[in-house]
Amino acid sequence: MLLRGNLHCHSDRSDGEASPEAVARAYRDAGYDFILLSDHFEERFGWQITDTRPLRTPSFTTIIGAELSSAAWDDRTTYWVTAAGLPLDFAPPPPGEHAEAITRAREAGAFLTLLHPGLNNLPLAAVDRFGAWLEVRAEAREPDALVDALKSGSYYSTQGPRLQRMELDDGLLQVATSEVVCIALGGSGDRWQAATEVRGDMLTEAGFDVEPFRGSYCRVTAIDAAGRRAWGNPLWP
Repeated sequence: MLLRGNLHCHSDRSDGEASPEAVARAYRDAGYDFILLSDHFEERFGWQITDTRPLRTPSFTTIIGAELSSAAWDDRTTYWVTAAGLPLDFAPPPPGEHAEAITRAREAGAFLTLLHPGLNNLPLAAVDRFGAWLEVRAEAREPDALVDALKSGSYYSTQGPRLQRMELDDGLLQVATSEVVCIALGGSGDRWQAATEVRGDMLTEAGFDVEPFRGSYCRVTAIDAAGRRAWGNPLWP
């Protein structure tokens, strides 16, 4: 089943404004299947991992996790990650431990996601609340199943369009989507940037030769008539 979720939101348990209950209720009412309430985990502020287990319902679940930083917040090279699937007894980063805590989180089985692209000198794409989400293909609406699916890459990100199928066979990538006006394949080729796209008034499928991307990666992007996008995970032909 495909499950809609968000891996990055805060509550008043760290630097957010709403209570964990209010945050969960807002996402649940918006039709989400799960969230990760990724409050900052900073011992110096007394911030802890937020226990969201009481917020789970038969139709809505939560992944336990937190936001971790690689260095002091005012350090120019600092980056932030969400650690999804942390054990509740994960030891808080003591003063001075930053990147080491991220390593400990990975070793504890967490799935790590890079956050705040603008702060990390990456392309910035601002979206409204509930304006973009993950679609995760998991066997059940359960935290462990969701984390396992994330680790296996069984998800994509979207503002609305659906990536229904991607199959790579003998150098040909077949893509099926909801109705869109453009399906593109881009990435970095062996010697230069490469991109190819299919456009039309109403598309639901496209095929691509992945040879230009051999030795590197490629990624599918689908764009609907309203300009909303869906992004597949990187493929390595």
